[in-house]
Amino acid sequence: MKPFKLIALFFAISLAFVSCKEEGCMDKAADNYNEDAKEDDGSCLFSGCMDETATNFDAIANVDDGTCTYAGCMDPDGKNYNSEAVEDDGSCMYEGSVVFWWTQATASSMTAQNLNSLDFYVNDTMLVNVPTTVSWADAPLCSVTDVMVKVQNLGTVKTNTLSYKFTDPNSGQNIFIGNATFDANTCNDIELTR
Repeated sequence: MKPFKLIALFFAISLAFVSCKEEGCMDKAADNYNEDAKEDDGSCLFSGCMDETATNFDAIANVDDGTCTYAGCMDPDGKNYNSEAVEDDGSCMYEGSVVFWWTQATASSMTAQNLNSLDFYVNDTMLVNVPTTVSWADAPLCSVTDVMVKVQNLGTVKTNTLSYKFTDPNSGQNIFIGNATFDANTCNDIELTR
């Protein structure tokens, strides 16, 4: 019986020794550092931003804490405005619109001169042939269909001035000619009178 008691005693001492070796996270920088741990069990947790596209990406983070910050276009006038951006990276791109219009009186004046349609150009590029019988009481919105509107990509500048003209397709005579200012995120209007 003595050998059995000796084995039982050895087993009890081993069990007590093993239970004294507490496992846990031993990295002091971890969120769940356990100062009583005697053996690192690989359970360390590091909170931080885990999105590699964020400005504050943390390569050691293994728990996303929702603190990611992003660079981007911070100007609400930009086409690519990013409401989550906290750092402007100079990537803002702009777009502006101009709507051209005329009243019934101008339409009547043109049809009385046998002008049934006009070719509409911006910077010498023809956009569309417009019937002169169409008219508006007030400046239409740029978003309205069947209006003479030019949407211009402004690139990284917030304003640009371009030339326009409306030409008689039969004679080539310029009926309306001028310059239009395109402003970022804005619909400007130009009334054409005759």
